[in-house]
Amino acid sequence: MTKPSLSLIMLTRHYDVLVQKRLSIIPGWVEEIIIVEDVPKAALRKSGKITIFSRPLAQDYAKQRNWALEKAKSEWTLFLDDDEVPSKNFFPKLWELLSKNEHSVIALKRNQVFAGKTLKHGDGGTQSLVRIAKTKESQGKWQGGVHEVWYLPDRFVADDLIIDHHNEPSLSDFLGRLHKYAKLDALERGTLPFSNLCFEFFLFPPAKFIFNYFLREGFRDGFAGFIHAWSMSYYSAIIRVYQYENNRS
Repeated sequence: MTKPSLSLIMLTRHYDVLVQKRLSIIPGWVEEIIIVEDVPKAALRKSGKITIFSRPLAQDYAKQRNWALEKAKSEWTLFLDDDEVPSKNFFPKLWELLSKNEHSVIALKRNQVFAGKTLKHGDGGTQSLVRIAKTKESQGKWQGGVHEVWYLPDRFVADDLIIDHHNEPSLSDFLGRLHKYAKLDALERGTLPFSNLCFEFFLFPPAKFIFNYFLREGFRDGFAGFIHAWSMSYYSAIIRVYQYENNRS
């Protein structure tokens, strides 16, 4: 077994007290922490092992992640968002896994925490996401302007590496973030004829609710499951609204 060499990358709106709190649990064996803010500020800032870059998002999360990955110097890179909290045993288990050096791409488990409840079903159920990979081999592989994915083959799913994704504490803040993502999603999807948009607007949102709430058993998460399923249907609708507005501009 060898000592792991790991960089941590986090994208954030701005480096603030909350981000600092998230970073306080990062163990000392993590060699470097790269923070990329998407607000214009001073140039490069360093504090110990933390390096803070300021770079406009330019409506492309994948491009931002690929840019940040080029800055990483360690053998491995882990991506965490500023609203994600690793489980208590996350880093000890990650140390053990990386020390074995048996895999080059690792997917972790992510739970959705919504309205104070960890969702188990519906669209908010546990996800497997690639967030850990060999740095050099994985550069340039993030794709998607929004809801970006790290497209890497031969992933190993580590069921005991778990993070909690904490959604906004209030519904209004959560819907505000959905609007932000919907605008980017609409730009990425491009234009559609008005008739197609009308068809999708009246069909897809209710179908999404039925799928998430009933077929994927979101109802088992109680009221939080209902609100989350409704919110995802609302998101589906406002994407089409923004597409319509883009058609007219």
